[in-house]
Amino acid sequence: RRHTRYWRDWSSDVCSSDLMRAHRVANTELVWSSFDVNILYADDVQFCLYCGDIIPRHDDNRVDGCRCGKCRATDVQNTLQASMRAAHMTLNPEKTVRLEMRRETLKDTQQELLGNYLNVKLEVEKRIRLANGKLNAWMHVFRRRDISILKRVMLYNVLVKPYLTYNIEALPLTQDLQDRLNETHRAHLRKIMGIYYPRSLEVKAEEIYERTGQRPLEVDIAERRWAFFGQVLRQNPETAANRAMRMYFDKRDGDGRAREGKVHGGYKPMALPTILLKEIQRLGAGRTVFEIGRAHV
Repeated sequence: RRHTRYWRDWSSDVCSSDLMRAHRVANTELVWSSFDVNILYADDVQFCLYCGDIIPRHDDNRVDGCRCGKCRATDVQNTLQASMRAAHMTLNPEKTVRLEMRRETLKDTQQELLGNYLNVKLEVEKRIRLANGKLNAWMHVFRRRDISILKRVMLYNVLVKPYLTYNIEALPLTQDLQDRLNETHRAHLRKIMGIYYPRSLEVKAEEIYERTGQRPLEVDIAERRWAFFGQVLRQNPETAANRAMRMYFDKRDGDGRAREGKVHGGYKPMALPTILLKEIQRLGAGRTVFEIGRAHV
């Protein structure tokens, strides 16, 4: 039964991949951009349509010849229905979700995608909330004094910590958000050690890490971030992550500054490459992350 389920997932991916390829070839009039990406999740597909600076100047009705995101999405949905019908498959228009992404609105969006908030701050708050809930659910185990601290920490790393660090390497975290994650991690370790207020004020962070055999969470995040960056570099150049990286580096110089010299809202936008650049500069390496990324793409 288990093998049957895996076979269904695999066969669904293969059929969906073939269908997307045939749809793209049969509908060249859609003028596919080199930055357009199709991402498959089993029997679901996500179309990422890059529209550049094209802003729709009309209402929700489609306009012939318009290349804005709304019109292109409508064209893709209409042509995809015909392609799926030819392959004896069905498209559910009522389950189709359209999301328009703009830099100026991304900061305040509450949209979720595959269970993750696109707003980094909301996603970090969600991670902390889930980890706190899971810790409280297992406190009857962590309070037991017949289990050593190190074994309790091992259980914590398996049962609770993954909720705190899930997908964290893909988030452009500010220093404030990293500090919040570090504080939450230390608070969890103090509870596991049985240290509560006011005694918690006397125990320094170094002592907590030493007694539990742990390290600051930001170190784990940096390690996972670099592992993620390495995985992206080893993937096929046409994968979604590499296409996004190519689009990012094509618009920037070797030091990471945008060639257009735009400043958004008076601040420098936080992105994974800028975080990696700061970390590699801290290490004193000869090559910057921008040089590595531009050489790859």
